Amino acid sequence: MTIVGVYPPPKEKTSDTTPVPPHSGKIIVRKKDGTQVHLISDPDAQPMSPPDTSSLIKIMQKVGKPSNCMTFLFVNEGGEPFNIRAKCDVPKYETAAIQAMSTVKYIPITYNGKPAMRKDVSYPFELLFE
Repeated sequence: MTIVGVYPPPKEKTSDTTPVPPHSGKIIVRKKDGTQVHLISDPDAQPMSPPDTSSLIKIMQKVGKPSNCMTFLFVNEGGEPFNIRAKCDVPKYETAAIQAMSTVKYIPITYNGKPAMRKDVSYPFELLFE
């Protein structure tokens, strides 16, 4: 039995920052330190490299069922994910999917030349056995 974790390949990035996608919703939020930052809706954002799926592989070996998972997260101005949530066909995989997404980093984005955060970011996992 071989376990296969399928995920979308990262998109090619050519700069240290990415401009805000056209037509993305934006909100200004106030952080705990009193500063303001734009919060940009960017559901198609892709990490710079694939997530570390070792936690998913371990739980798949124990549970033995295929599943589809969707993770939902925010990305801070430094490109780090936070507030990660997961919904899987097999709920036992959700904690491992969250752990996998906590290992990724995104290229930071800017809005009007200032760092911005992303919201509504999603990332799918298709967990299969061969």
